Amino acid sequence: MIELQNLEFHAAHACNLYCPQCSHYSNFHAGGIVSMEEAHANFDAWTGRLAPRRLAILGGEPTLNPSLVQIVKMAREAFPNAEGLLVTNGFFLDRHPSLPQALIDNRFRMDVSQHGRTPVYMKRFREVHYEYDPLTDKPARVWTDDTEIHYQYEPRGLLASVSSVKEFGDTLTTSDTTTYSYNAVGLISEQTLPGGYSTLTEYDVLHRPIYHEHRDPLEELLASYYYVRDAKGRITEVFNDLPRATVESAIAAETEDQLDRTEYQYDALDRILSEMHFAAEQSQPHHQVDYIWDLVGNLHEKTVTSSGDVERSQFSYNERDELVDEVFTLNDQHQWTGEFDYDLQGNMTRSERGDVTIDYVYDVRNRLASATNTQGTEVTVADYEYDHDGLMVRRSETVDQTTATEFLIRDPLSPYGYSRVLEKRTEGGVLLASFVHGHEPIAEIGENSRHLLLSDKHSGVRDIVDLSDDSVEHVAYDAFGTLLTDPPSISSEHLYRTEPFDPVSGQYYLRARHYSPHLAAFSQQDPFAGFIENPISLHRYQYADRDPVQKHDPTGLFGVSVSLGTLSIAGGHLAKAYSDFQQGDRIVGMHMANLVQYSMILNRMVSAIEEQVTIPYLSRSRMYWNGVLRPRLIANKGKLSPTLIRLRIFAGEFTNAINAAGAGIPVKMNGFPNFTGHLYRNVPRGVIFRSQVVTFIHYTGSYNGDELRTMRKIRRVTGLTNRWAPSRTVVHHHEVIGIMMLVKQDSHRVSHAGGVFYWKLATGKDYIPPFRR
Repeated sequence: MIELQNLEFHAAHACNLYCPQCSHYSNFHAGGIVSMEEAHANFDAWTGRLAPRRLAILGGEPTLNPSLVQIVKMAREAFPNAEGLLVTNGFFLDRHPSLPQALIDNRFRMDVSQHGRTPVYMKRFREVHYEYDPLTDKPARVWTDDTEIHYQYEPRGLLASVSSVKEFGDTLTTSDTTTYSYNAVGLISEQTLPGGYSTLTEYDVLHRPIYHEHRDPLEELLASYYYVRDAKGRITEVFNDLPRATVESAIAAETEDQLDRTEYQYDALDRILSEMHFAAEQSQPHHQVDYIWDLVGNLHEKTVTSSGDVERSQFSYNERDELVDEVFTLNDQHQWTGEFDYDLQGNMTRSERGDVTIDYVYDVRNRLASATNTQGTEVTVADYEYDHDGLMVRRSETVDQTTATEFLIRDPLSPYGYSRVLEKRTEGGVLLASFVHGHEPIAEIGENSRHLLLSDKHSGVRDIVDLSDDSVEHVAYDAFGTLLTDPPSISSEHLYRTEPFDPVSGQYYLRARHYSPHLAAFSQQDPFAGFIENPISLHRYQYADRDPVQKHDPTGLFGVSVSLGTLSIAGGHLAKAYSDFQQGDRIVGMHMANLVQYSMILNRMVSAIEEQVTIPYLSRSRMYWNGVLRPRLIANKGKLSPTLIRLRIFAGEFTNAINAAGAGIPVKMNGFPNFTGHLYRNVPRGVIFRSQVVTFIHYTGSYNGDELRTMRKIRRVTGLTNRWAPSRTVVHHHEVIGIMMLVKQDSHRVSHAGGVFYWKLATGKDYIPPFRR
């Protein structure tokens, strides 16, 4: 039995947008109204296999389905204990006069989707415009009415410069430019920053950061971090604000214990046990944090020793790893006992700690919708809204009946690798602030202020420089992100791990979920199940595998190595790929190089996590496909059946796993079973089954006639015959929705992002799928 937070039944598939209510763990497929026969097949396949806590009936507009009332009844019979929800735009309700009573009788509530206000809602996502570099197909120019940023790339396709040329509607006489230099394997070695500041990074023989420094316009050392690692590669010491030579001389002389430093200790499972912060020439730490974990990875006890005081928090959990209470003592004297509540979906709904109470409300997709912070008589309420990708785009804060609203204009193609906020605007569209991003956040710009952001390599933004007077504000954190200094006076959009902190919720926003640094945990269950080979990743609430010094979690789904923050590529391999690709058309070559670049990023991600996380799982899926599903599907010739529905469920699980594992990085390049005939109900022609290993993932592959013709034509047009030719790296787009993400194209964001591109490249014509010919 598979336990789900959400299961969606799409009663009408005309939807071409994405709502916060929709997670697409569902019967989602292309086009049309679901018949009662299809509905029966879906629920028959789901019953006994899935155990959803919430069952949502939705679609482009479910009220278009004339059998909606019967579907509601069928859904309740199939899942008598699930929370029922009907998501509608509010149109065509008059077609179902018995629907209100049916919802009451079957314990369904109704929610309104984002589609009802589509024109206003979608307008916010058309404010960011792009021009692309012709060789790399990466953004070369990003602009809004008030902001413009230019990007340039070096021959290896790596980011060479970021230039802010327009700020608050004014075109700058001289652009503020950040430039990047890379070493031989594609890792950032130097940066020149606006205002004359600079950054240097040096690496050990295993390409891990060993020294990172920032210098001011006069070349004076502003901040530095020297890293010492143990045999497993874990950071055990960080020496602060000293030149590399000084630290290494002290280590050689065995006098390093007199330097300003932070020490970390770990247990045998790589979970952090303690951190000790020493000032120069001090034998005792001025700040120490000790952690005790239970057997499954819950934080059982946290002890903070600072300025002679000992603060201890002891935590208790239920069988679902949900936090029940926190007992807080100061110098062994009991101060208070905090309590925590959760809803049936595993979301924290209430936090009572001392004199601070925070109430949380969630939308149907388990995104935080509002937080109410109560301290004595002071009450602050924050409300949040999200876009079609589930990313926060609106935040409002209400104090004493006065509401301030910010619209967050996001850049989904940020060089950081994940969506970043490009601008903040008022509800009326007035620009409040803009942000410049490279591999990390570079600057925060206000109407009359410009601040430079300088980060370390293990915790986040550490120094904030006011470029108007070169004053510097220093920030420090413990391992899990609790501030050890006063909060910075400027925006908190980039702090721990360069992510935004919300003072009302008391949490960091990490895209899929919100994270509490004090609790060292997320407040919502992980929508990604985790990796079976990495047991700690199966924990529903843990952050960064309990190893926050080595890892962070920019997606809110799983921890990755901090060294991936630059998404650097091994330059030698990529240079060879470029050389190979020049045999064919230049544009084809650059797109193929981009594909190789992404696969190499993925390889780095997996190696950084230190385990081949998916090979055993996918090998089992291959046997399942060859031994069970394929024979049954061929036998019933693609007709709708419980087997086909189970295949769709299996594919949906696989889709979620791949999307989470890749975080938007394309991992589907070859070999996963082709569902063309079965998803579109026509048996594929010329089916060929074979197994291959592509990057690190083992798939079972099948190709239909369309794909074979495509690959033959691409080879003929381009002359690409080496091992990186499309015949080995490209499969057509008839896949389960969401798996195929080879080339990012907003117009075909999900299902047509890969194979269609290569089809058009080879034939010069738009692709028309078989069922539309």
